[in-house]
Amino acid sequence: EDILPRLPAAHGGGARGPPPGGKRGAFASAPLSGLPLTAQEVGEALADRYAETRDGAPPRALCDAIAAAHGAPAEAIDLELLVRVVLHIHAAGGDGAILVFLPGWSEIAEAV
Repeated sequence: EDILPRLPAAHGGGARGPPPGGKRGAFASAPLSGLPLTAQEVGEALADRYAETRDGAPPRALCDAIAAAHGAPAEAIDLELLVRVVLHIHAAGGDGAILVFLPGWSEIAEAV
């Protein structure tokens, strides 16, 4: 379900500015080692999960999107959108928890 149109306007009004101390996290300059960075590598990593499907492989668009996210720099993370999505899910009031992975402490501090 596309929830973006239902999200409230950004809280706090606009961009948050640079991260605390002006430093990016330890992983901001490069992705984790061993992370699949190409669509082919992502497809190979997900192959077991899709073995029983009609095509026997993950959708190409999914592999492309995951590879793009894995190769993106930390600056490409839209922290404002992340906060809006988490607040929207929290406001819905369902059971469960929300787990968000960010590349470093400064990104976490900026999002909080």
